[in-house]
Amino acid sequence: MLDETIPASNSEIPSDDPGTSTIEQAYQIALGFPGRFEALDAEVRMDAAQFAWGLAANCGFNLPDSDCRAVLRAAWRDPRCRLWMQNQQSRYEYWNADTRRTWAALMEGGVPEGDRGDTADAIQAAPPRWLWYPLIPRDAVSLIVGRPETGKTALAIRLAAYLTRGQALPNFSRHPMPTVKTAPVRVLWYDAESTPGAFRRRLEAVGADLSRVHFIGNEYDTTLDAVDTIRADIEAMPETPALVVFDTLAGFLPDRCDIERMAPARRLLRPLAALAAEKGISIVLLHHEGKGARSDLIHVGVGSIGIMGAARSALFCAKHPEQDGVHVMLHAKCSEEAKAQGVAYRLNRHEFQDASSVRLDFDGVTNVDEHAVMEGPGRKPDDAEKGAQDEAAEFLLHYLSDGPALKSEVLKAAKAEGITPITLRRAREALEIESSPQ
Repeated sequence: MLDETIPASNSEIPSDDPGTSTIEQAYQIALGFPGRFEALDAEVRMDAAQFAWGLAANCGFNLPDSDCRAVLRAAWRDPRCRLWMQNQQSRYEYWNADTRRTWAALMEGGVPEGDRGDTADAIQAAPPRWLWYPLIPRDAVSLIVGRPETGKTALAIRLAAYLTRGQALPNFSRHPMPTVKTAPVRVLWYDAESTPGAFRRRLEAVGADLSRVHFIGNEYDTTLDAVDTIRADIEAMPETPALVVFDTLAGFLPDRCDIERMAPARRLLRPLAALAAEKGISIVLLHHEGKGARSDLIHVGVGSIGIMGAARSALFCAKHPEQDGVHVMLHAKCSEEAKAQGVAYRLNRHEFQDASSVRLDFDGVTNVDEHAVMEGPGRKPDDAEKGAQDEAAEFLLHYLSDGPALKSEVLKAAKAEGITPITLRRAREALEIESSPQ
């Protein structure tokens, strides 16, 4: 029997009724706590919201059932459930102007326009959940940004090793670390750049539990907008992974996605953020640094600021401005907490019997100034312009190594690498590569 005085402790779903689904049982639990939906366990709230959504969708959201309306309204006030329902709306076959009006009336109870929302004291503010405090939040999308060979992938690999071994993650914040679960967890890794062999050697170099890392290579042609496919990959694992990594963002862009514009960039990542909230996981996108000089960390990534805006947290990897062989990780953005301190690390060579790999080893916190990092070698305007053209030239030589290619394809591939058309043209002219109309 449920103890209504302590709902959170009674929010585990019973298993004694084999004829009732898990989400229906969660829905029944939610009905037992009218007006106290937020006190239930997060997973029970999500399951109850999914079942109530299914009931409402089956009748076109014209709900005669007042209990179902109450659960849906309570779930709509829960940030995680709301993100999931917004994602469903974008995918619902019959979501049109009429359905939107019906939904608005269902959520607002028919109140006049302009009398919507709650006062701030009525908002239920659940504390943020962390995978790595305060760097990588759960229920959200985060970024790791940097140039090639600055340790983006090595940092994510090191994180995967900590998680799969169940080791406590290092605390680089200025505050005591909240209590976090340290049992071994699983990692799902999508890779558009590494070979399976190279990926395995990197994991072995840091001592990760290989049996807890699931690798999906670029032969499957996954894109970031294929949320149903990504969800199916997650649900096919023996346990829900705590961390899902995409290496790199540019390798998983759908066709005709212009990440230089804010609206398409946000539309691309919003369903992914909803999936993270739905599953209670952390999704990390490894992202290339933009070409040219940047005045601050918030603008370091390729493409629109909308990409950084859609992320809850962002880390920036770069060379140390003063110490050779040392790199730094800076906390570029954090929406939930004060930023962590800068962290110094080294990329060391790990030798195997017949091969070698790179492993990241932390040196500890550093008080390096972020402006000094941004103005370091190769980052001044003249150096940046020269470096960008050199990178564009390398890109062209590599892309055209197999023969001529369509101009449109070259431009698209260059854009994904953060190379602007004018820089590409200058590199082509310097290399004396001929271009003819298509």
